[in-house]
Amino acid sequence: MLTRDNPTVTLEGSVVNNSGQPIWLASDGGNFVSGYRTLNPIVDAPGTYTLKLQDGRGCSTEYTVKVTREEENTLAARIDYGSAKQLDCDRNAITLNAYVTLNGEEITEGIMYSWTGPNSYYPQLQAVSVNEPGEHTVVATHIATGATATATLTVSRMPSPEGSAGPDKVLTAENPTVTLEGSLVEGSVVSGLYEVRWDAIDGGEIVSGHWTFNPVVATPGTYRMSIMDRISKCTFREDVIVTREGEIPLVAFITSSNGSMLDCSRSYAINMTGHVRLNDQPASGNLSYQWAGPDGFSSNDKEIAVKVPGNYTLTVTDTIRNLSTTSEPFRVGTYDNPKGSAGPDKVLTSQNSTVTLEGSVSSGSSLQWVASDGGNIVSGERTLRPVVNAPGTYTLIITDTGGLCKFEDSAVVTREEENILTAEIGFTNVPELDCAGSNSVTMIGFAYLNEEPIQEGITYQWSGPNGYTADSKTVTVTEPGDYTLVVTETIGNLTATSSYTINPPVYPTGSAGPDKKLTCQNSTVTLEGSGDGAVIWLASHGGNIVSGERTFNPVVNTPGIYTMVVTNVKSGCKIESEVKVIREEALTVSAIGGQLDCATGTLQLTGSSSAENARYTWTGPNGFTSMEQNPIVKVAGTYTLSVSDKDSDCSGSTSVVVTPASTGVEITQHTIDFDSQPRGLISSINTEAGPVAITGRKRNPDGTFAPENYAAIFDSQDPTGDDTNLYTVDWGQVLIINQYQNDYPDATQWGGEIILDFSAVGPVTMESFRVVGVDNFEDMSWVYLYDADGKELNKVYLKPLGMNSKQLVNLGNTRGVMKMKVVLDGRDGSGDFAGSAAIDNIKFHRETATNTPCNTEVTNITHAKAYPTSFSERSKIEFIMRETDNYTISLYDTQGMLIKQLQTGTARAGELTTVEVLGHELKEGMYLARLVSEKGSHTFKLVLKR
Repeated sequence: MLTRDNPTVTLEGSVVNNSGQPIWLASDGGNFVSGYRTLNPIVDAPGTYTLKLQDGRGCSTEYTVKVTREEENTLAARIDYGSAKQLDCDRNAITLNAYVTLNGEEITEGIMYSWTGPNSYYPQLQAVSVNEPGEHTVVATHIATGATATATLTVSRMPSPEGSAGPDKVLTAENPTVTLEGSLVEGSVVSGLYEVRWDAIDGGEIVSGHWTFNPVVATPGTYRMSIMDRISKCTFREDVIVTREGEIPLVAFITSSNGSMLDCSRSYAINMTGHVRLNDQPASGNLSYQWAGPDGFSSNDKEIAVKVPGNYTLTVTDTIRNLSTTSEPFRVGTYDNPKGSAGPDKVLTSQNSTVTLEGSVSSGSSLQWVASDGGNIVSGERTLRPVVNAPGTYTLIITDTGGLCKFEDSAVVTREEENILTAEIGFTNVPELDCAGSNSVTMIGFAYLNEEPIQEGITYQWSGPNGYTADSKTVTVTEPGDYTLVVTETIGNLTATSSYTINPPVYPTGSAGPDKKLTCQNSTVTLEGSGDGAVIWLASHGGNIVSGERTFNPVVNTPGIYTMVVTNVKSGCKIESEVKVIREEALTVSAIGGQLDCATGTLQLTGSSSAENARYTWTGPNGFTSMEQNPIVKVAGTYTLSVSDKDSDCSGSTSVVVTPASTGVEITQHTIDFDSQPRGLISSINTEAGPVAITGRKRNPDGTFAPENYAAIFDSQDPTGDDTNLYTVDWGQVLIINQYQNDYPDATQWGGEIILDFSAVGPVTMESFRVVGVDNFEDMSWVYLYDADGKELNKVYLKPLGMNSKQLVNLGNTRGVMKMKVVLDGRDGSGDFAGSAAIDNIKFHRETATNTPCNTEVTNITHAKAYPTSFSERSKIEFIMRETDNYTISLYDTQGMLIKQLQTGTARAGELTTVEVLGHELKEGMYLARLVSEKGSHTFKLVLKR
């Protein structure tokens, strides 16, 4: 027998007289660990084990033994007797007991309990007290075996009646009594047995109907309605207020625990408490407080402490009864400071060895003089006219009656025979610096001895900001800051100091606010500038200001860069701040035209869009219009599809060409990838369609453009110069704007324009290109597409994704393009121009009309089917040829551009040929699969949905 302590056992086979070689066989789930060709194999699973003995003559004998597993312990748990329990309506706690059995026998020792329930209830006891309704679960763990058991019990709560005491009422002279309007919510008394009772509070009086929903009352007060379930005793209570017309049932007032006067230094606060009475009785609960006071003071506390003099009011609101009242103002005052004067300064002379000071008092109750700086009071220090006999400073201190408020003023006494040196700073021009930092301030030092100018025996020492020093009489400075002049009279070794602050130019402050986005729903946006001066906005990169160019919030309606210039009117200093406006990607519209059918003279146009709930409108030759998504036409010409999204204001349009039955359109696709070009300057590149001219206009540090061509080929896998930000592992040669007019590739740091001219091969349809290295500083970069007349056909924003970032720029299959201009623009952290990205893999295609006479031969294709036509992973195309024929199946997008060749081969007559289209290789949208053989063709429309 297998047990928990013995997970393996050894079988005990035996052989008599060498009657044969042993071999064991396992069945019924048995398993050998080792030794199945010995008499004593080791096994680890319950089952049937057969010992087979076979001698050399082929005779065999079998013996069977069974191995079983000792039964494991079974743990079970329950809460009480498993039936639901109920809390009373007051949620008084009840006790839940857990019981555990092991192999059917109840046990209490060696068990660990873990409870869970509402409000994160986690006690680890056998019995728990609960007062919340909900599911309560206990997990019991048998400590010795690790076995666990779980039990759950639902606790509910007795329902309470629900009702309404009705609206508050008003007693009037015409109506000395009123009837209250109580009610019961139907079905809220589960037992159906209840009683209603009214009680009068705060002086109320019930005339009749105490035990009904509509009692009659005759006096103001509070009336409480109680509805009790007679079975559960659960009770609902609610109050109404009855007032008398003209009475103010709610009154607020303010008291202070420490008076209403602040001391002159405001060293302590006045403590105020709000009170309220309801129907002349103190009120509490369901009250909100709102204080108002001087200097915008506000508080919603019941008690406040203030140090600002003025009037304070309290508004109290009873939130249950919707009553509000405001107190009378409480005036907080302050004691006035004493006032007076120490009088004029005095001078001691040889004839007058003492002087009398001349103090005065306007208010205050006591005074005292204090001498400092060597001064000495001979007499009268507590009078207004003390006598002093030494040079120094004499301070008069006046105190109010309470001794809390003081006033101080000083007089200086000097001696006549002392020499006094003073210094002064003068100027030869206005002591101001301009905004550009192009001017200077010239300062001149002056010295006075006993108020008389002195020039002989004087030295000058200047100090100022950033360690500035000078020892000349006249200095010229250009830095704002504090300047100090120390003059020294060398004979008497006297010094004097003077200081002056040269203020910096006063610049305004401001911000152009966040970037904005134009959408289909919002054709204009309001910029959110802010600042403190005169403002004007400038638009660039295609931007247009509709209104408000001299306000902080102009309205604009086109993508571009908007610069806010704020000027300080007084100083003339300016600051600039920029904001970018982009347009949210518009509705994508696709359409397919083609050639009129030779037999029917018709063609079904195909339209699609990125909108799920779209409205389609076609217009064409001879006044043709249609609201169908895929109309049938009979006339060759240009057809325009306009699509509007019913769920938004987004719209878009595109055009397709329908050719006569004998005319087709040949589409050729081309890519400019620069990989075959040598590194260095370039002015044109040959394509299969013809030559394309290339110009790189380098921007100089001052914002002007160099006249020469700086377009150059750069190896992104082996960057030169300081252009590691253009490094890629797989792109190879790319196109840049070079720093210098030579063949050493080094992208300019200041940006510029890359222009590709397709005049020799165009017009063309632009599909896409790649760009590397548009970093966070180059956030004003765009690509523009123009027709032969220079009209802008499309504009696409280049996203600033960071250094070494790579992105594919979708040009929307814009038709009729003669010139593409890529603008690399931005500002770095220092405000200098920036722009050093590179472009590659420029894809475009041409459309050429061809003669394709109608083929009257009967098609060789007898069966053609695609399934499913709407797919997410794969779709299958199958067909059968009447005669053996060579074929090709290719996949196109809705613009007629070849995506890939799916399969080519020979289809045998009468055999089914199958081709797969895999969705994981494609983007979501509509595609056309074209089957072409020597004796016929067929087109399948497929829709890929993720």
